[in-house]
Amino acid sequence: MSIRLGRMVATAAAAVLVPLVSLPATTAHAAEAPPSEALVAEEELPAFYRAPATLPPANGDLIRSEPMRFTLDPAGGARIALTTTRVLYRSTDRTGDPHAVSGTVLVPKTPWIGPGRRPVIGYAAGTQGIGDTCAPSRQLSEGFEYESLFMAGMLARGWAVAMTDYEGLGTAGMHTYMDRESQGRAVLDALRAADTPISWFYLSPPPVFGAQAPGKPTGHYRLGDDEPVVTDDGESTISGADLAVALVDEIEKGAHHQARFTVGY
Repeated sequence: MSIRLGRMVATAAAAVLVPLVSLPATTAHAAEAPPSEALVAEEELPAFYRAPATLPPANGDLIRSEPMRFTLDPAGGARIALTTTRVLYRSTDRTGDPHAVSGTVLVPKTPWIGPGRRPVIGYAAGTQGIGDTCAPSRQLSEGFEYESLFMAGMLARGWAVAMTDYEGLGTAGMHTYMDRESQGRAVLDALRAADTPISWFYLSPPPVFGAQAPGKPTGHYRLGDDEPVVTDDGESTISGADLAVALVDEIEKGAHHQARFTVGY
């Protein structure tokens, strides 16, 4: 059995909203570029990041992979013995339409000596930028990815890390910054694409949990699949203490091997 940490990082963002009517007329015309110009942006992507005409059938299916270099600093002075792989895999946007997403899988070379299989962390990176060169799978090779400092501690413990670039970051299309549904799917499908002998699970808390639902542990909860667990009063909630109980129970019992589930009262 192994640990799947569903939520690894909190991000802070400042958004600037510009009314469409305030844009100059020339901006609107620029958006109507002919198809030939639109193709230029796609062609400028490195070959690895270009999606094929036909995607594989299932979410998390691997499109292609290649070895990559991972450094913790630009000088390359701090290194951990890893098998590091850049991946391109199928995922879906918030409307369910399929697309290609890139990411990185890092697995320590040292044998796992803990209980069960080697744990894998589905790592949700914080704010990166909107340019394709800001994709973590590209920044990690240059030693400029700030998340590598946090991942180093996990890797040093022998845990593997599957880190998505998110929709449209590194690949074609608009980066869906702070779109939790699109980003959640990208994280989950990165775990599926890891294709390593690692056991994982994805525990999704209910809409109201933790500090929003204080209370002592009861040891009782209900399990669900893709839909929130709702009480007769229409509430979907669980205390932080009972969410932790559910997490530990799953680690010990392993009832949801490589699957997502949710909990609630």
